[in-house]
Amino acid sequence: MSSGSAQRRSKGRTAATLPYANVRVLDPEGDFLFFAADKKARWYLDRGLAHREGPEEQHTIRLTFVPRGQGRRGDTFYENPLRNICVACGWGPTQRTNEATAPGPLKAALRTKVHTGGPSVALPALPLVPGTAEADAEADASSCDDDWSSSSSSEGDPHGYHSDENDHEADHDKDEAARAIAWMQEHETAGLDDAGTGLIRTHVVPRQYRSHFPHALKSHNNHDVVLLCQPCHEQFNRAATQLDKTLLLQYGVAAARADPPPELRQLLRDVSALQRYAAAMPEAKVAQLWQKVEEAIPDELRGITRDDVLLARAAEYAQTQLRVLNEAREATTVSPAEQIVHAVVHEPNADASLQAFCERWRRLFVDRLQPRHLPPGWEVTRNDGAWE
Repeated sequence: MSSGSAQRRSKGRTAATLPYANVRVLDPEGDFLFFAADKKARWYLDRGLAHREGPEEQHTIRLTFVPRGQGRRGDTFYENPLRNICVACGWGPTQRTNEATAPGPLKAALRTKVHTGGPSVALPALPLVPGTAEADAEADASSCDDDWSSSSSSEGDPHGYHSDENDHEADHDKDEAARAIAWMQEHETAGLDDAGTGLIRTHVVPRQYRSHFPHALKSHNNHDVVLLCQPCHEQFNRAATQLDKTLLLQYGVAAARADPPPELRQLLRDVSALQRYAAAMPEAKVAQLWQKVEEAIPDELRGITRDDVLLARAAEYAQTQLRVLNEAREATTVSPAEQIVHAVVHEPNADASLQAFCERWRRLFVDRLQPRHLPPGWEVTRNDGAWE
Protein backbone atom coordinates (compact mmCIF):
# COMPACT_ATOMS: atom_id res chain seq x y z
CA MET A 1 0.00 0.00 0.00
CA SER A 2 1.43 3.02 0.85
CA SER A 3 5.03 3.30 1.41
CA GLY A 4 6.54 0.55 -0.34
CA SER A 5 8.15 -0.68 -3.36
CA ALA A 6 6.82 2.15 -4.99
CA GLN A 7 4.19 4.27 -4.60
CA ARG A 8 1.28 5.76 -4.17
CA ARG A 9 3.35 5.50 -1.66
CA SER A 10 6.69 5.51 -3.24
CA LYS A 11 8.96 8.28 -4.03
CA GLY A 12 7.44 8.30 -7.41
CA ARG A 13 8.91 9.15 -10.76
CA THR A 14 8.56 12.41 -12.60
CA ALA A 15 7.51 12.65 -16.32
CA ALA A 16 8.87 14.66 -19.20
CA THR A 17 5.78 16.52 -20.33
CA LEU A 18 3.04 18.33 -18.47
CA PRO A 19 0.53 15.86 -17.04
CA TYR A 20 -2.59 17.57 -18.38
CA ALA A 21 -2.79 18.62 -22.03
CA ASN A 22 -6.45 19.65 -21.63
CA VAL A 23 -7.40 19.10 -25.27
CA ARG A 24 -11.00 20.22 -25.75
CA VAL A 25 -13.08 17.63 -27.60
CA LEU A 26 -16.16 18.92 -29.41
CA ASP A 27 -19.01 17.03 -31.08
CA PRO A 28 -19.73 17.58 -34.80
CA GLU A 29 -22.01 20.51 -33.90
CA GLY A 30 -19.21 22.24 -32.00
CA ASP A 31 -20.56 21.56 -28.50
CA PHE A 32 -18.14 20.63 -25.74
CA LEU A 33 -17.91 16.95 -24.78
CA PHE A 34 -14.86 16.52 -22.55
CA PHE A 35 -11.18 17.29 -22.08
CA ALA A 36 -8.78 14.66 -23.39
CA ALA A 37 -5.14 13.79 -22.98
CA ASP A 38 -2.87 14.56 -25.91
CA LYS A 39 -2.43 10.84 -26.61
CA LYS A 40 -6.18 10.31 -26.91
CA ALA A 41 -6.57 13.37 -29.11
CA ARG A 42 -3.87 12.08 -31.46
CA TRP A 43 -5.65 8.72 -31.56
CA TYR A 44 -8.80 10.41 -32.89
CA LEU A 45 -6.83 12.53 -35.36
CA ASP A 46 -4.69 9.69 -36.71
CA ARG A 47 -7.80 7.62 -37.50
CA GLY A 48 -9.71 10.43 -39.15
CA LEU A 49 -12.24 10.47 -36.33
CA ALA A 50 -11.58 14.15 -35.59
CA HIS A 51 -9.94 17.24 -37.03
CA ARG A 52 -8.31 20.22 -35.39
CA GLU A 53 -10.32 23.33 -34.66
CA GLY A 54 -8.17 26.40 -35.21
CA PRO A 55 -4.39 26.41 -34.76
CA GLU A 56 -2.72 23.53 -32.92
CA GLU A 57 -1.95 25.68 -29.89
CA GLN A 58 -5.69 26.02 -29.23
CA HIS A 59 -5.74 22.35 -28.21
CA THR A 60 -9.20 21.75 -29.63
CA ILE A 61 -10.46 18.95 -31.86
CA ARG A 62 -13.90 18.30 -33.37
CA LEU A 63 -15.18 14.76 -33.81
CA THR A 64 -16.27 13.71 -37.29
CA PHE A 65 -18.85 11.25 -35.97
CA VAL A 66 -21.84 11.59 -33.66
CA PRO A 67 -20.96 10.15 -30.24
CA ARG A 68 -23.43 7.99 -28.38
CA GLY A 69 -23.64 10.15 -25.26
CA GLN A 70 -23.26 13.71 -24.09
CA GLY A 71 -19.76 13.21 -22.73
CA ARG A 72 -19.10 15.18 -19.55
CA ARG A 73 -21.49 17.96 -20.39
CA GLY A 74 -23.02 19.46 -17.26
CA ASP A 75 -20.41 18.01 -14.89
CA THR A 76 -18.48 20.88 -13.33
CA PHE A 77 -15.47 18.73 -12.50
CA TYR A 78 -15.00 17.50 -16.07
CA GLU A 79 -16.00 20.76 -17.79
CA ASN A 80 -13.00 22.63 -16.38
CA PRO A 81 -9.39 22.13 -17.50
CA LEU A 82 -7.09 20.64 -14.89
CA ARG A 83 -4.13 22.75 -13.77
CA ASN A 84 -0.58 21.40 -13.82
CA ILE A 85 0.14 22.28 -10.20
CA CYS A 86 0.16 20.60 -6.81
CA VAL A 87 -3.47 20.72 -5.67
CA ALA A 88 -2.35 21.03 -2.05
CA CYS A 89 0.18 23.86 -2.02
CA GLY A 90 -0.01 25.26 -5.56
CA TRP A 91 3.58 24.48 -6.53
CA GLY A 92 3.98 24.09 -10.27
CA PRO A 93 6.70 23.24 -12.79
CA THR A 94 7.02 26.87 -13.91
CA GLN A 95 8.95 27.47 -10.69
CA ARG A 96 11.70 25.29 -12.06
CA THR A 97 12.53 27.68 -14.86
CA ASN A 98 14.58 29.87 -12.55
CA GLU A 99 16.60 27.11 -10.87
CA ALA A 100 19.51 27.25 -13.30
CA THR A 101 20.08 30.98 -12.94
CA ALA A 102 18.83 31.67 -9.42
CA PRO A 103 21.30 32.73 -6.71
CA GLY A 104 22.16 30.23 -3.99
CA PRO A 105 19.41 30.97 -1.42
CA LEU A 106 16.61 30.99 -3.97
CA LYS A 107 17.99 27.97 -5.83
CA ALA A 108 17.81 25.98 -2.60
CA ALA A 109 14.27 27.20 -2.01
CA LEU A 110 13.23 26.22 -5.52
CA ARG A 111 14.72 22.78 -5.15
CA THR A 112 12.72 22.20 -1.97
CA LYS A 113 9.58 23.65 -3.58
CA VAL A 114 8.82 26.55 -1.28
CA HIS A 115 5.15 26.28 -0.32
CA THR A 116 3.72 29.77 -0.47
CA GLY A 117 0.16 28.59 -0.92
CA GLY A 118 -0.18 30.82 -3.96
CA PRO A 119 -0.61 30.01 -7.63
CA SER A 120 2.08 28.44 -9.75
CA VAL A 121 4.34 31.27 -10.89
CA ALA A 122 7.99 31.71 -11.83
CA LEU A 123 9.63 33.22 -8.76
CA PRO A 124 12.00 36.17 -9.22
CA ALA A 125 15.70 35.34 -9.09
CA LEU A 126 16.13 37.03 -5.71
CA PRO A 127 16.45 35.60 -2.19
CA LEU A 128 13.46 36.10 0.08
CA VAL A 129 13.82 39.12 2.34
CA PRO A 130 13.08 38.53 6.05
CA GLY A 131 9.94 40.31 7.22
CA THR A 132 8.21 40.26 3.83
CA ALA A 133 4.96 38.44 3.18
CA GLU A 134 6.79 35.90 1.02
CA ALA A 135 9.32 35.15 3.74
CA ASP A 136 6.58 34.89 6.35
CA ALA A 137 4.68 32.47 4.13
CA GLU A 138 7.79 30.35 3.73
CA ALA A 139 8.32 30.35 7.50
CA ASP A 140 4.70 29.33 8.07
CA ALA A 141 5.09 26.45 5.61
CA SER A 142 8.26 25.28 7.32
CA SER A 143 6.52 25.50 10.68
CA CYS A 144 3.67 23.37 9.39
CA ASP A 145 6.11 20.75 8.14
CA ASP A 146 7.86 20.74 11.53
CA ASP A 147 4.53 20.40 13.32
CA TRP A 148 3.63 17.44 11.13
CA SER A 149 6.96 15.73 11.70
CA SER A 150 6.83 16.17 15.46
CA SER A 151 3.20 15.16 15.76
CA SER A 152 3.69 12.04 13.71
CA SER A 153 6.66 10.96 15.78
CA SER A 154 5.65 11.94 19.29
CA GLU A 155 1.88 11.99 19.44
CA GLY A 156 1.35 8.58 17.92
CA ASP A 157 -0.96 7.49 15.20
CA PRO A 158 -3.82 9.93 14.44
CA HIS A 159 -6.13 6.98 13.94
CA GLY A 160 -5.38 5.50 17.33
CA TYR A 161 -3.31 2.67 15.95
CA HIS A 162 -0.38 2.92 18.37
CA SER A 163 -0.91 1.12 21.64
CA ASP A 164 0.57 1.27 25.09
CA GLU A 165 3.81 -0.68 25.24
CA ASN A 166 2.22 -3.06 27.72
CA ASP A 167 -0.71 -3.87 25.46
CA HIS A 168 0.60 -7.13 24.05
CA GLU A 169 -2.55 -7.97 22.16
CA ALA A 170 -2.43 -4.70 20.27
CA ASP A 171 1.27 -5.27 19.57
CA HIS A 172 0.39 -8.60 18.00
CA ASP A 173 -2.24 -6.89 15.84
CA LYS A 174 0.38 -4.36 14.78
CA ASP A 175 2.72 -7.15 13.71
CA GLU A 176 -0.01 -8.78 11.65
CA ALA A 177 -0.93 -5.46 10.08
CA ALA A 178 2.70 -4.71 9.30
CA ARG A 179 3.03 -7.99 7.40
CA ALA A 180 -0.08 -7.27 5.38
CA ILE A 181 1.11 -3.73 4.73
CA ALA A 182 4.40 -5.13 3.44
CA TRP A 183 2.48 -7.30 1.01
CA MET A 184 0.57 -4.32 -0.28
CA GLN A 185 3.73 -2.28 -0.64
CA GLU A 186 5.26 -4.93 -2.87
CA HIS A 187 2.23 -4.92 -5.12
CA GLU A 188 1.67 -1.22 -5.53
CA THR A 189 3.25 1.02 -8.11
CA ALA A 190 1.95 4.22 -6.65
CA GLY A 191 1.78 7.42 -8.55
CA LEU A 192 1.99 7.49 -12.29
CA ASP A 193 4.23 10.47 -12.36
CA ASP A 194 4.97 13.15 -14.80
CA ALA A 195 8.58 13.41 -15.45
CA GLY A 196 10.67 16.43 -15.19
CA THR A 197 7.73 18.38 -13.78
CA GLY A 198 8.19 17.40 -10.14
CA LEU A 199 4.49 16.52 -9.97
CA ILE A 200 3.20 13.07 -9.03
CA ARG A 201 -0.15 11.58 -9.91
CA THR A 202 -1.55 10.51 -6.56
CA HIS A 203 -4.59 8.32 -6.00
CA VAL A 204 -6.68 9.76 -3.19
CA VAL A 205 -8.51 6.44 -3.03
CA PRO A 206 -5.50 4.13 -3.42
CA ARG A 207 -5.32 2.02 -6.53
CA GLN A 208 -4.91 -1.27 -4.71
CA TYR A 209 -8.46 -0.74 -3.40
CA ARG A 210 -9.92 0.97 -6.44
CA SER A 211 -8.78 -1.83 -8.75
CA HIS A 212 -11.36 -4.08 -7.07
CA PHE A 213 -14.24 -1.63 -7.44
CA PRO A 214 -17.03 -2.27 -9.98
CA HIS A 215 -15.92 -1.45 -13.52
CA ALA A 216 -18.32 1.47 -13.86
CA LEU A 217 -16.51 3.28 -11.07
CA LYS A 218 -13.07 2.84 -12.62
CA SER A 219 -13.69 3.53 -16.28
CA HIS A 220 -13.01 7.09 -17.44
CA ASN A 221 -13.12 8.38 -13.88
CA ASN A 222 -10.22 10.50 -12.67
CA HIS A 223 -11.94 12.44 -9.89
CA ASP A 224 -9.73 10.83 -7.26
CA VAL A 225 -6.44 11.20 -9.15
CA VAL A 226 -4.68 14.46 -8.29
CA LEU A 227 -1.27 16.03 -8.78
CA LEU A 228 0.99 16.57 -5.78
CA CYS A 229 4.54 17.82 -5.43
CA GLN A 230 6.99 15.44 -3.77
CA PRO A 231 6.73 16.88 -0.21
CA CYS A 232 2.92 16.88 -0.24
CA HIS A 233 2.87 13.42 -1.83
CA GLU A 234 5.08 12.02 0.91
CA GLN A 235 3.01 13.71 3.62
CA PHE A 236 -0.16 12.12 2.28
CA ASN A 237 1.62 8.76 2.04
CA ARG A 238 2.43 8.84 5.73
CA ALA A 239 -1.18 9.54 6.65
CA ALA A 240 -2.47 6.95 4.17
CA THR A 241 -0.22 4.26 5.64
CA GLN A 242 -1.86 4.79 9.01
CA LEU A 243 -5.33 4.45 7.49
CA ASP A 244 -4.20 1.28 5.73
CA LYS A 245 -3.30 -0.18 9.11
CA THR A 246 -6.57 0.94 10.62
CA LEU A 247 -8.53 -0.76 7.83
CA LEU A 248 -6.57 -3.98 8.23
CA LEU A 249 -7.46 -4.11 11.90
CA GLN A 250 -11.06 -3.00 11.38
CA TYR A 251 -11.77 -5.76 8.84
CA GLY A 252 -9.62 -8.40 10.53
CA VAL A 253 -7.25 -8.83 7.61
CA ALA A 254 -3.92 -10.41 8.49
CA ALA A 255 -0.84 -11.18 6.44
CA ALA A 256 -1.86 -12.55 3.08
CA ARG A 257 1.03 -14.93 2.49
CA ALA A 258 3.81 -16.93 4.02
CA ASP A 259 7.39 -15.97 3.31
CA PRO A 260 9.45 -18.34 1.12
CA PRO A 261 11.67 -20.86 2.92
CA PRO A 262 14.58 -18.99 4.55
CA GLU A 263 16.94 -21.80 3.53
CA LEU A 264 16.87 -20.65 -0.09
CA ARG A 265 17.86 -17.09 0.76
CA GLN A 266 20.54 -18.40 3.11
CA LEU A 267 21.91 -20.53 0.28
CA LEU A 268 22.20 -17.44 -1.90
CA ARG A 269 24.03 -15.59 0.87
CA ASP A 270 26.47 -18.47 1.41
CA VAL A 271 27.17 -18.74 -2.31
CA SER A 272 27.75 -15.00 -2.55
CA ALA A 273 30.16 -15.09 0.41
CA LEU A 274 32.23 -17.86 -1.22
CA GLN A 275 32.25 -16.13 -4.60
CA ARG A 276 33.36 -12.78 -3.23
CA TYR A 277 35.37 -13.38 -0.07
CA ALA A 278 36.68 -16.97 -0.01
CA ALA A 279 40.25 -15.87 -0.73
CA ALA A 280 40.31 -13.71 2.40
CA MET A 281 38.54 -16.16 4.72
CA PRO A 282 40.12 -18.67 7.12
CA GLU A 283 40.13 -22.18 5.65
CA ALA A 284 37.83 -23.45 8.38
CA LYS A 285 35.22 -20.82 7.51
CA VAL A 286 35.45 -21.64 3.81
CA ALA A 287 34.99 -25.33 4.55
CA GLN A 288 31.99 -24.57 6.75
CA LEU A 289 30.31 -22.51 4.02
CA TRP A 290 30.95 -25.20 1.40
CA GLN A 291 29.36 -27.78 3.68
CA LYS A 292 26.27 -25.58 4.14
CA VAL A 293 25.99 -25.09 0.37
CA GLU A 294 26.25 -28.81 -0.34
CA GLU A 295 23.62 -29.62 2.28
CA ALA A 296 21.19 -27.14 0.71
CA ILE A 297 21.49 -28.15 -2.95
CA PRO A 298 19.76 -31.16 -4.59
CA ASP A 299 21.56 -34.50 -4.87
CA GLU A 300 22.33 -34.14 -8.57
CA LEU A 301 24.56 -31.14 -7.86
CA ARG A 302 26.50 -32.58 -4.95
CA GLY A 303 28.97 -34.65 -6.98
CA ILE A 304 30.37 -31.60 -8.76
CA THR A 305 33.81 -30.36 -7.77
CA ARG A 306 33.85 -27.46 -5.35
CA ASP A 307 34.48 -24.61 -7.78
CA ASP A 308 32.84 -21.57 -9.35
CA VAL A 309 30.72 -23.77 -11.62
CA LEU A 310 29.09 -25.44 -8.63
CA LEU A 311 28.50 -22.07 -6.97
CA ALA A 312 26.87 -20.70 -10.12
CA ARG A 313 24.60 -23.74 -10.42
CA ALA A 314 23.70 -23.55 -6.72
CA ALA A 315 22.73 -19.89 -7.09
CA GLU A 316 20.69 -20.68 -10.20
CA TYR A 317 18.90 -23.45 -8.31
CA ALA A 318 17.99 -21.15 -5.40
CA GLN A 319 16.82 -18.34 -7.66
CA THR A 320 14.67 -20.70 -9.73
CA GLN A 321 13.04 -22.19 -6.64
CA LEU A 322 12.30 -18.73 -5.24
CA ARG A 323 10.76 -17.61 -8.52
CA VAL A 324 8.55 -20.71 -8.76
CA LEU A 325 7.39 -20.33 -5.16
CA ASN A 326 6.64 -16.63 -5.64
CA GLU A 327 4.66 -17.26 -8.81
CA ALA A 328 2.63 -20.00 -7.14
CA ARG A 329 1.98 -17.79 -4.15
CA GLU A 330 0.87 -14.86 -6.29
CA ALA A 331 -1.53 -17.11 -8.20
CA THR A 332 -3.31 -18.20 -5.03
CA THR A 333 -3.04 -15.11 -2.84
CA VAL A 334 -5.93 -12.74 -2.27
CA SER A 335 -4.44 -9.37 -1.47
CA PRO A 336 -5.33 -7.59 1.78
CA ALA A 337 -6.80 -4.73 -0.25
CA GLU A 338 -9.08 -7.11 -2.15
CA GLN A 339 -10.20 -8.70 1.12
CA ILE A 340 -11.07 -5.28 2.52
CA VAL A 341 -13.05 -4.22 -0.56
CA HIS A 342 -14.83 -7.60 -0.56
CA ALA A 343 -15.85 -7.01 3.05
CA VAL A 344 -17.06 -3.49 2.26
CA VAL A 345 -19.24 -4.53 -0.67
CA HIS A 346 -20.78 -7.37 1.34
CA GLU A 347 -22.01 -5.09 4.09
CA PRO A 348 -25.83 -4.69 4.24
CA ASN A 349 -25.89 -1.66 1.93
CA ALA A 350 -23.08 -2.00 -0.61
CA ASP A 351 -23.79 1.36 -2.25
CA ALA A 352 -23.59 3.29 0.99
CA SER A 353 -20.61 1.29 2.25
CA LEU A 354 -18.47 1.90 -0.83
CA GLN A 355 -19.45 5.55 -0.90
CA ALA A 356 -18.45 5.89 2.76
CA PHE A 357 -15.19 4.07 2.04
CA CYS A 358 -14.28 6.57 -0.70
CA GLU A 359 -15.32 9.53 1.42
CA ARG A 360 -13.14 8.28 4.25
CA TRP A 361 -10.05 8.47 2.03
CA ARG A 362 -11.04 11.84 0.59
CA ARG A 363 -11.56 13.29 4.06
CA LEU A 364 -8.15 12.01 5.11
CA PHE A 365 -6.64 13.71 2.07
CA VAL A 366 -8.40 17.01 2.77
CA ASP A 367 -7.80 16.97 6.53
CA ARG A 368 -4.10 16.14 6.24
CA LEU A 369 -3.08 18.38 3.33
CA GLN A 370 -5.69 21.16 3.51
CA PRO A 371 -5.52 21.47 -0.31
CA ARG A 372 -6.07 24.99 -1.63
CA HIS A 373 -6.08 24.26 -5.35
CA LEU A 374 -8.53 21.42 -5.93
CA PRO A 375 -10.35 21.62 -9.27
CA PRO A 376 -13.86 23.09 -9.37
CA GLY A 377 -16.36 20.32 -8.78
CA TRP A 378 -14.01 18.13 -6.72
CA GLU A 379 -16.02 16.99 -3.71
CA VAL A 380 -15.50 14.67 -0.77
CA THR A 381 -19.09 13.48 -1.18
CA ARG A 382 -19.02 12.97 -4.94
CA ASN A 383 -21.00 9.91 -6.01
CA ASP A 384 -20.58 8.66 -9.57
CA GLY A 385 -23.72 6.57 -9.57
CA ALA A 386 -24.72 3.02 -8.77
CA TRP A 387 -21.98 0.85 -7.32
CA GLU A 388 -23.16 -2.45 -8.73
